[in-house]
Amino acid sequence: MKHYISSKKHITLAGLILFASVIIFINGCKKESGTFTVLLTDAPGSYQEVNVEILTVKVHVDAAKNKKAGWYDLTTNTGIYDLIKLQNNVTATLAVGEELPAGDITQISLMLGTNNTVKDSTGQIYSMTVPSGTETGIKIVGRQLVKNEDGNITLDFDASMSVTYSGTSYVLNPVITVK
Repeated sequence: MKHYISSKKHITLAGLILFASVIIFINGCKKESGTFTVLLTDAPGSYQEVNVEILTVKVHVDAAKNKKAGWYDLTTNTGIYDLIKLQNNVTATLAVGEELPAGDITQISLMLGTNNTVKDSTGQIYSMTVPSGTETGIKIVGRQLVKNEDGNITLDFDASMSVTYSGTSYVLNPVITVK
């Protein structure tokens, strides 16, 4: 079961139930820290390429649960990722096994660069803007990383739903499934 999170942060009831079940299951752990890995994949789309420049992956640890609360920059595999190549269970590792304090991961933020393009079905390449992607990042509601739990999260970027043509330019308004 998966839930969808867009830039408007819509979450299905099934996703909330799954999220609550995971928290209840892993709350029994009593260790001090855990590692966190972020992966990226894409649902099939109609474009030949959808290139997104990812500069930084950050996570936020909730202040109510941990004295080491705040934003943590993960060691990011910076680069331009063609989302279309990340289909059929193919993933790219954005951040690997980062050690974080235990607590609630309440947000994940992807900071994007300006080298974002789309190649349409005719082979034409167009620049693509990402509202707030280079300033505040793409924010994704997180999950709980329990003490010493090795957490992996896969962000399934739906290129076909995320890319729109405004009549004069292409715009990326991310629709991301958290797996």
